[in-house]
Amino acid sequence: MKFTPLQMEYYHGGVNDVIDYADIPSDNVWRHHAVVKQGTTLFYYRDGVLQNTRTVTGNMLAMPFYVAGDPYGECWQGRIDDVFLANQALSPAEIQQVKAGNFAPFVSPPQFPLIQDTFPGPTINNLTWNVIEKGLEKEGPGTAGTIQASINSDGQLVISGTANTNYWGGITLRSAQTFPRDQRTVFAVERLSLDGTGTAYRSSIWIWGDSGHYLHFSQNAGENGWQYNWNDQGGLGGNPVGGGVNIGMLDRLDADRGAHGMMLVFNPLGDLPTHVMIEMYLDNQLVASQEFTNWTPQQFYVMITGQARMSGDTVTALFDNVWVWVPEPSSYLLASIGLGLFSLTALRRKRQRTLGSFPPESHCLTIITDRFDRKGRCHPLV
Repeated sequence: MKFTPLQMEYYHGGVNDVIDYADIPSDNVWRHHAVVKQGTTLFYYRDGVLQNTRTVTGNMLAMPFYVAGDPYGECWQGRIDDVFLANQALSPAEIQQVKAGNFAPFVSPPQFPLIQDTFPGPTINNLTWNVIEKGLEKEGPGTAGTIQASINSDGQLVISGTANTNYWGGITLRSAQTFPRDQRTVFAVERLSLDGTGTAYRSSIWIWGDSGHYLHFSQNAGENGWQYNWNDQGGLGGNPVGGGVNIGMLDRLDADRGAHGMMLVFNPLGDLPTHVMIEMYLDNQLVASQEFTNWTPQQFYVMITGQARMSGDTVTALFDNVWVWVPEPSSYLLASIGLGLFSLTALRRKRQRTLGSFPPESHCLTIITDRFDRKGRCHPLV
């Protein structure tokens, strides 16, 4: 199923069912497009207004979802932003809500989270987290300096203090429970802010099997910006220390130390028990992925860290709203990831983003939305 400049086309078994609509002009104007599937009927909305419908004559088949073209061609010039998939058929009034940026009624938190911590305080929950002295390169008693972890009066996790060693010491919250390597697991954190002084400092989240098998996703002030470190000992090797792997698509955000949704998705690949992929998301956008061919640990931890690079450097990293869950096949794969998305119980501060995958028999909605402010900057809605 695809949008073209002339029509929306649904291919199945050699049959092409078409929703005809007014041609999409090339005039540099953002437009909101939506298709609702209700039973076997497709409804197409443009800028919130129903344009046409089509009842599909064949089976509604399961299919992959591509943005901006498939791997074999039909690439195009233009911009797409803010893709929203829902597991229900929205009404015309609800389409208007989505067009206006109101997604809250259609976004629900993952069911049965393995970890759900909003840091209510006054202290860190020691049934959920073990607080350890660990940075990327320095670990063990005496390596964190005065860096400590606490809960502030706003119900936020604060990792703050001064390092006393070279290089990369800090404090880490390591999950008290472990997670099996044979199930897909999502780990998401709302990183609120990063600050510090000296040569470099960072905030990060990890998936940690052991010292030879981990992935560390971080924003570094003073050293390479957004990057990741990884180790696949006995497999593909890695970049476990030093500058790490720069995430080029995030270079524009290197100096933005404000609120961002950070997420790691652990994916067993199925052909061999030790073959896994870890995906990195920022504000619900896939920004990097790393394959591991020799992930030998059968369990892994999730971790949150604030670190400083050299003795005398300081760091203050704020976090909130941590979720760990195993997505169900017929539910959201990446439910509610992005700014403020874990504040579903007290929707505060920020917008929400959702990406999903659904079985072919479900009622599905695909929405592609774009919006400019008056200064011409594009703002995501989902």
